[in-house]
Amino acid sequence: MILVLVFAGAAYAAHAWYADHRLAAARSAAVAAASDLALAMVTISATTVDSDLARVAAGATPDFRQNLGGVRAAVLAGHVQSTGRVLRAALVSGDARTAEVLVAVDALIKTPKAPDGRTTHYRLRLSLALDTGRWLLAKLRYVS
Repeated sequence: MILVLVFAGAAYAAHAWYADHRLAAARSAAVAAASDLALAMVTISATTVDSDLARVAAGATPDFRQNLGGVRAAVLAGHVQSTGRVLRAALVSGDARTAEVLVAVDALIKTPKAPDGRTTHYRLRLSLALDTGRWLLAKLRYVS
């Protein structure tokens, strides 16, 4: 009887460790994906806007992709060239299927009115959803 209890306890502990390990790996992958997606959102140029937005769209949910047309129009209208850099990223909350991640980025933004560019600091909150093994951008909000 004691052997059965020891075995059951060990199996439970192993299962709990495995579940914790999988959750930690999922959260880490979500933070990495959010960093990449935030960088893609702020690294955009009027000369390469279609390929830049295709890169974002490849990592976004269908609902989020529908909002990219407005970004395209704004980039083209302003003749924008923006190069981003991720400063920090942190998990706000997350489980094995969804995550909320805060990402701080700097973007050097050049326009015809500012040809030398100006650096703008953004704090972004990204909502991610896991779909077929990939974290996809479902929502992006600017945080003040």
